[in-house]
Amino acid sequence: MRPRLLLLACLLPAATGMHPVAENPQFLTDEQGRALILHGINVSSSTKDDPLRMPWVEQADVQRLADDFGFNFARFLLQWDALEPVEGAYDDVYLDWVAERMQWFADAGIYVVLDMHQDVYGKTDNLGRGPIGYNGAPPWAFLSDGLPFEHNPSFWFGDYLDEAVMRAFDHFWDHSGHPNLQDRYAAAWAHVAARFRDTPNVLGYDLMNEPWAGTAVYGDLAAWDAGPYQEFLERCIAAIRAEDADGWIFFEPRAAGPNDGQRSWIGVLDDPRPGDPRLVYFPHYYALGPDVAGVYDPETDTSIERWTASRKIEIDAQVAPLLIGEWGTGRHVENWRRYLEDAARMADHATSGWAYWEYGLGGWGPIDGDRSENETADVLTRAYPQRVAGTPRFVDFDPATRVLRVEFDEKAGVTGATEIYVPAERHYPEGFELVTSDPDGTWSQSWDAAREVLSYVADPGSAQHVVEIRPVPEAGALAGGLSACAVLGVAAARRRRRRIGAAAIGLAFGASGCALDGPGSAPPGAPPKRVRPPAHYEDHEGYEAPAPRSAIDHAYDDGYSRGWGDREQGRTPDYERWTGEYDRGGEPGFRAGYADGYQRRPHRYGEAGPDVTPVAPDWLVGEFTGWDERERVEVVLQVRRDGGVRLVGGGRAQEGVYRNGRLELRKGAWRVERTRSGLVIAPEWDQYGSVALTRR
Repeated sequence: MRPRLLLLACLLPAATGMHPVAENPQFLTDEQGRALILHGINVSSSTKDDPLRMPWVEQADVQRLADDFGFNFARFLLQWDALEPVEGAYDDVYLDWVAERMQWFADAGIYVVLDMHQDVYGKTDNLGRGPIGYNGAPPWAFLSDGLPFEHNPSFWFGDYLDEAVMRAFDHFWDHSGHPNLQDRYAAAWAHVAARFRDTPNVLGYDLMNEPWAGTAVYGDLAAWDAGPYQEFLERCIAAIRAEDADGWIFFEPRAAGPNDGQRSWIGVLDDPRPGDPRLVYFPHYYALGPDVAGVYDPETDTSIERWTASRKIEIDAQVAPLLIGEWGTGRHVENWRRYLEDAARMADHATSGWAYWEYGLGGWGPIDGDRSENETADVLTRAYPQRVAGTPRFVDFDPATRVLRVEFDEKAGVTGATEIYVPAERHYPEGFELVTSDPDGTWSQSWDAAREVLSYVADPGSAQHVVEIRPVPEAGALAGGLSACAVLGVAAARRRRRRIGAAAIGLAFGASGCALDGPGSAPPGAPPKRVRPPAHYEDHEGYEAPAPRSAIDHAYDDGYSRGWGDREQGRTPDYERWTGEYDRGGEPGFRAGYADGYQRRPHRYGEAGPDVTPVAPDWLVGEFTGWDERERVEVVLQVRRDGGVRLVGGGRAQEGVYRNGRLELRKGAWRVERTRSGLVIAPEWDQYGSVALTRR
């Protein structure tokens, strides 16, 4: 059970001071015509190096995106080299795995856009040389002409300038010289569209991640945008439309400059579907200050102003919805929190949603390597309208005041309620109030405690509506003559899984007739406040104390703890049978058992017993952190006295042992050397991949 919520409904005097509606308001819409506002995350960077090209997440990790952060959207990474490893031959088993994960997202109520991701073109060229780039194209499509390549030791993005990489992109964009490359790419998209066109929660297809112009970066970029690149986009759009007439097709400007606010000159795209186009402009936002220099100065950084100005020009021409496909930063950046808050607020004002980069174990995302939350989670978890029953004019969430303001126009033909995600437990522990401009008695609301979603049915007779979510004021603090119209104490139930399209289940009440005693009152028998443990614990009745951050050696008082490792038989798939009294073993495969017969499953990184012979030197034992410039992720290294090693970075956690100056991990060995300030580690397969670490 979560904390008791107090919800009040109040009345704004009138719909005054509304913001002007945009000239060409465009939004994705659901089956009832409601405008969709999408908040979500990229899943995940770990896909790039996984042998199966699948992200690290399991179904519970997907469910957590909705339950803990209120996300209703994900950008799911696909890899061309996995889809079409041999020219003209598709791996449909790979798409089976993708389809399984799409069902996970559907069960969590999350929409998905499929993203054909690439970074620096691909890993291996058609001559078998590599790694050259990072991910994307299969070797048969990587035509490097044997030109040399050398990794940039200071910044991964610099590898786009390698001769071999530039040549591969030039060949790809040269449709007259190498037509098979784009034709095969477009056909691969058609194959994906045919597979997922009837998957309800798959919104559509992101044609290419951060397209790089090749040697055109040294020439006329406007001509490249409106020429070879636009032709490529329309080639892919036409191929998809042959299989899917209704899916939304997402397209991005070229990489680099537009990320920081420079212009793109893509012309108006043709969508051959019947009716209105279903195209979505999907640029990224990465300011150079935080991304390169590691500093955000809100007084001097003008990237937000540049970005919004450029996007307005472009979107007015395209007349398409605008969403942000990637944005984010690491907590090593000076003023990182202000940067994320400013960027998220800009997205409220200028776009209809975003996908944060990215959902990994560590790095920039909202969870760390042990799956516990970090500070980024509080910034990304925001009150916002998920579906608006009309045309949105203005959305703004102020993290300082915790006030959400939503302005929208009535729109003919739209049915259903406006649904607002309110992270009540996280941001409104004292409760929240709903304030509306609609006349008393003309509107209604309901609260779905499991989803933390407030459904608001507006006055159909009002042309414009203003709705605000505010923290509950102190007694007597309702200003401006506002009066409390209804009060409800809600004991939020445990979250449940739901599918997209399922009806929200909540407690409906009208806008008049207060039945309770006023602010602060609760219905008889309301449960006491309980602290919800982090995600690596199951939420069982009876647990009252805050859970420790450690994922080791703790249980609830009903005798259960979250299991680790591969699933085995037991009380649930996450638990293993144990007999006898509580016991803690000293072997590297840590075991902890409980007298009721269930235990935490063995895992490699845990507290060792007292009799383990030390094998790691003193200077290496402990926890170290650093920043991987090439992968743009935080790296955490943990080394135990007995030689057990855990390395978190790049979206995944690897475990292994320290032996003879090497970290022997599941995906390969790393060299480790002592320095004046800490350590330097480097993968043995990549001489340019070293990372400096300091003791935490």
